Amino acid sequence: MKILMANALYPPDRTGSSIFTRQLEKTLISKGHEVTVITSSVDPQFGDTPADSAVRLPVRRLKVGRLAWNYSIPIVLSLKNWKRVRHLLRSKQPDVVVCHGQIFDLTWITALAARREEIPCHVVIHTAIWHERLPHRLTLRAIEAVVIKPILRLARVSYVAVDKWTHDQTVNRLSKRSSIPVIPASVDVESMKHGNPVLARDKYKLGEDPLLLSLGHVISLRNRVALVRALPEILSSIPKLKLVIAGEVKDATFLEIADELGVRSSIICLGSVPHDDIRHLLSASLIEAHDLQGLGLGITTLEAMAAGVPVVAWASDDNYPGYSLRQHSGIAFIDDDRSATIAQACLDLIGNPSKRARAIEAQQKLVLEMFTTEAVASKYLHLLSQR
Repeated sequence: MKILMANALYPPDRTGSSIFTRQLEKTLISKGHEVTVITSSVDPQFGDTPADSAVRLPVRRLKVGRLAWNYSIPIVLSLKNWKRVRHLLRSKQPDVVVCHGQIFDLTWITALAARREEIPCHVVIHTAIWHERLPHRLTLRAIEAVVIKPILRLARVSYVAVDKWTHDQTVNRLSKRSSIPVIPASVDVESMKHGNPVLARDKYKLGEDPLLLSLGHVISLRNRVALVRALPEILSSIPKLKLVIAGEVKDATFLEIADELGVRSSIICLGSVPHDDIRHLLSASLIEAHDLQGLGLGITTLEAMAAGVPVVAWASDDNYPGYSLRQHSGIAFIDDDRSATIAQACLDLIGNPSKRARAIEAQQKLVLEMFTTEAVASKYLHLLSQR
């Protein structure tokens, strides 16, 4: 099968959908399929363009502050890029197009071009459009209703969600269908093995203190506020523990709260780290926690689980429709973000060897059943082969 994938975010970009797109590409190629990836030019913060086969379009980068959680938005919209995408579709003649992320104009252009060439197009919804501030949320929903929905409806795309949250949001706001396929993001299990804790502690000057790792960029969707509010209770039992934030701080609210609570000295912010370093940081850590707002499980949470580091996360039993998370005894997911709940869950996984062992076993089993690159790629191939 010939497959064209489009994602404005692609390595060396360090976001979850970027890494997933690359993993899916590699796995599909290993299965004998021809895959072409179209993406945006490399963000200058990541240095020179790597030597890969991705087709990179020139972009302008727009910053709109808190409306986009302080990310810069890659804008590819231009007549030249429209012609480039259409030429690529004509020359590669893919059987199907897969666009990752509904919020980028690269998806809009590619989907419309696929429609012109009469090629089926699927749009994968990695993150539902949401904001914690009402004015921003209303603005984003207006953009979704006035711009995104009409364009993708004109392109006649099909949708794929990654979990219950994105499924429900897509059904309610974008799709005419009452149900859409749910295929989770994948984890390269092997890449999370054999971390070197000494390397991580030396490189990031973490010393010998016990570490609570929190992976991923700090944005309103994963703002670490609940985790910081739980920190005083955790520190009362483990005074030397350090909370390590591995990701860019795009919303510093949690640091203001840390100052108020007097726990700022127990927090270390590393900024964005190379993806290859994640396994080393995990191997040096007792637990990982960042998915604490009831919005499902992110890719970095799954990576921690694959590495054998128990996670504290708020996830509903039906986070993946049709699959029960609670069937795995000892999974250790929580049901709310109260400080006492988070603190107790953290302390149990650190100080109770039997609970820790059960959580590690259950979480690794979940990853192996649901989230390996092979399992996820097979689900995509089944979907994409349907006509």
